Amino acid sequence: MTQVALSDIDRSIAAAAGFIADARSPDGLWRDFHTLAGESCDWVSSFVAFNVGDCGLLRDIVRDTLPAILRRQRPSGGWAYNERVPTDCDSTAWVVLALTASTVWKPSLVLRALAFLTRHSTDGGFATYAAEDGIEEFIGASADQTEGWRSDHLCVTAVTARALLQNGFRNDERVRTAITALTHAQGDDGTWRSYWWAGHAYATAQTLRALAAARALPVDTWRHATEGLLRLQHDDGGFGDDGTEPHAFATSMSLTALLTRPDPACDKAIDYAASWLLTSQRGGSWGGFPILRIPSPMAIDATAGEYSVDRLGTGVTVRDEKHIFTTAACLAALTEYRTATLGRR
Repeated sequence: MTQVALSDIDRSIAAAAGFIADARSPDGLWRDFHTLAGESCDWVSSFVAFNVGDCGLLRDIVRDTLPAILRRQRPSGGWAYNERVPTDCDSTAWVVLALTASTVWKPSLVLRALAFLTRHSTDGGFATYAAEDGIEEFIGASADQTEGWRSDHLCVTAVTARALLQNGFRNDERVRTAITALTHAQGDDGTWRSYWWAGHAYATAQTLRALAAARALPVDTWRHATEGLLRLQHDDGGFGDDGTEPHAFATSMSLTALLTRPDPACDKAIDYAASWLLTSQRGGSWGGFPILRIPSPMAIDATAGEYSVDRLGTGVTVRDEKHIFTTAACLAALTEYRTATLGRR
């Protein structure tokens, strides 16, 4: 397997950028995932804006989108899944990361968001919901019935720590606690497990990025992670998630994880994964696999129990039916792969 031709990468990136540009709603936001609470806009828009921000073809669109996202900030300083749902730490962290793509003319917006994130700190990282968010009232449950959603989650902790690190919180005790928790949570197979996502790919990619940002990714941790990921790659170059067939979201997250730091031992696997993404792109997009997990609000361990697919409620996994979310993740991975490929050449 040789490196993917730059011309093929450029064609794929251009097609994906065109798809993302056309998928924006008239209000300047992106929407995806159909759940009992409706489609997501705040969270999806900020994830997309951050992940496509390095694609030159979309920089102007991202700059146009950020004001629309900022206008949706709540009085608490946070953002949410959409306008119906209470604020949460994960959505807010992605907004903060997205804001790194542009200058914010009202720094108070960012300061309020950072304060919101720190209020979700726990002994084990960062919780998706805190008491102030009011998730109990929204779903009509008591505090003990939402213990799972109000616990710290690795996938949320990694993104929140990264957002805070990029805003000067390197020596903050809450961030140090989160980084320590992430380090200790590495599984025996070298990967990390998500709460809100089916499998390991998302949490592993976000954790490695957070540890790298904190300058807390030692060689042994990195090698253990890459060895675990490489064992999970299929012969065709794609990645599944905990035994699933290869799919674009798991492959993009695994590729992102492997690109976290230069390592010649990963070059072959990286080329294979990029090639798989290029050949699996359809009409400029990727997506449609059940990736978003919605556990019971009481579930501390999200891996326990069976999950239905494409049903409304909890105990389900949901696909990005508009393909926007996965396409943004794949576009980010290929954009980074292109830069890494130029460096290797």
